[in-house]
Amino acid sequence: MHNPKEGFYVMGRVKDLKSVMRTSRVLLAPYITTDIVAECMHKGMPWNVAITNDCDAVAQAAITLYYNTDEWHEAQQNGVSIINQLYDKDVWEEKLMAHFEVLQNRLDAHRDSNFIGGLIQHQTLASTKYMGKWIEAKNNK
Repeated sequence: MHNPKEGFYVMGRVKDLKSVMRTSRVLLAPYITTDIVAECMHKGMPWNVAITNDCDAVAQAAITLYYNTDEWHEAQQNGVSIINQLYDKDVWEEKLMAHFEVLQNRLDAHRDSNFIGGLIQHQTLASTKYMGKWIEAKNNK
C-alpha cells in the first residue's frame, strides 16, 4: 500500500503518537470507516463519518475530508466533543483504578475465570517445554 509517488504513505509504528497525531489531518477510523467498525460507534452522536465497504469510496472520502477544510474542522470538533462527553479522563481514571484494585484483591479468582488467558499461558508454557525437548534431542545426536 505504501506508494509515495501517489501521495499515500504507510509510516509503520511511531515512537511518539502525540506528535504524529498533531501533524496529521485525516484519521481513517472513525471519520471514514466500514459497516463493521461503525457498529461500535455511538450512532446518536454527530460523527460526520463516511461509512462504506468499497475501497475506492474510502479513498475518495479520505481525499474529500482532507481537502474540504470546513468538513474537516466540523468532523474534528464533533470528534473532540464526543471524546470529552464519553471518555472523561477523571471519570474513567477513577473507574479504572477501582477495577485494578478489585483485580488485585481477587487476582486468583480472576485468573481462574479467565479461560482465554489460561489457554494462552498453557500454550506458552507448552511451547517452551517442547522447544526445550527439541534442543535436548538435537544436542544428543
